[in-house]
Amino acid sequence: MGTVLTHLLLFSTISAVRQRRMPPQWRGYMCNRRQPEPRSLLVLHCHAKGHPKPVISWFKNDDEISGSSHEVKIKGSSLTFPSFTKQNEGKWKCEAKNKLGSISHVFEIYAKEETGDEGSGMAFDPDLRSPRLPYDPLVADHLSSSGST
Repeated sequence: MGTVLTHLLLFSTISAVRQRRMPPQWRGYMCNRRQPEPRSLLVLHCHAKGHPKPVISWFKNDDEISGSSHEVKIKGSSLTFPSFTKQNEGKWKCEAKNKLGSISHVFEIYAKEETGDEGSGMAFDPDLRSPRLPYDPLVADHLSSSGST
């Protein structure tokens, strides 16, 4: 009777361990496209769960990123751009992999434009982060005669 009970306990323990095994799955929502301001901080998160714990890898345009550099920092499942530039634009992929499978997600990242349309007569003031119209003496004269400044 004791050996039967031992075998039952051993079988239930093995079954419980097998049930915990899980291929990678995403934890939460991840957007596909990002358009950060130039020179701004950008952090991409690639949170995955699974058992065994998935290993996260990052790729830019299908080339694996092996570690942190002055342009990007990799910490756990996050990829950080301390100062996003046009050179960082492209398709960034995170991959979560364990013995039971792998999943991947692609982020398309393109910096916002710094200037208005060519020929529109608008200039961009980086300190204000808004378009600024060029000086027009007729408008200035009208504003001063109407009492507006």
